[in-house]
Amino acid sequence: MIWVVMMSEYPQIWKMLVTDPDRSAQLLDLIKASKKGEAIVPLGLPEDASDTDKVRHIALTALLATPGLTPLLRGDPFTGDEDTHSPACIDTDASEWLRRLTPID
Repeated sequence: MIWVVMMSEYPQIWKMLVTDPDRSAQLLDLIKASKKGEAIVPLGLPEDASDTDKVRHIALTALLATPGLTPLLRGDPFTGDEDTHSPACIDTDASEWLRRLTPID
């Protein structure tokens, strides 16, 4: 269900989840480690970070700031308990499985 919502409501982010497994895993791991209502901020970069790492960090920060994305991926609409994650959440394992079901060209 969440995957279908991602495909229709967040098509660019869905495409990234399908085509960029490393960034997808980084995003989903941060979300999985968070709690409902908690702001998620990626760890800071070292001063000697490469330009590529800086661009990825900015992109990850922007993804986490996308309205409604974090609660959806965490499965918040499908859980009644604030302290437990929903079984409907999209985590790295679910993303891998769903990626095989919905490949892009």
